[in-house]
Amino acid sequence: MSTLHIAAPFVGAVLSEVLHWYRVREKLESAKYRKLLHSRPYWIITTLAVLFGGLSVLILFGARFNDGELLLAGAAFPTLLRKVIAAFVGSPKTVLGTNDRRVVTDYFAVA
Repeated sequence: MSTLHIAAPFVGAVLSEVLHWYRVREKLESAKYRKLLHSRPYWIITTLAVLFGGLSVLILFGARFNDGELLLAGAAFPTLLRKVIAAFVGSPKTVLGTNDRRVVTDYFAVA
């Protein structure tokens, strides 16, 4: 496996996150998005989702997919993960830390 082959799903997952923030760029003045942008727990969750997504795609499809397919699968994985978890997180009672209430719920709701 080449370095590009290994990096492709992780790059795809990062691109997915960049596109997400580009899509909500006009809402960045709202308190909710400003809080998310500066929330350490939010970025930890985002980083873990990118790493988990990229690694999962690499394990599941690394031997069968080419670099472009891995990039696309890596980009799709965080979105799929958000949608699946958002479907089951019905209550805004999920709390991570004391100052950043609803960060976990917000991460999956902003998809």
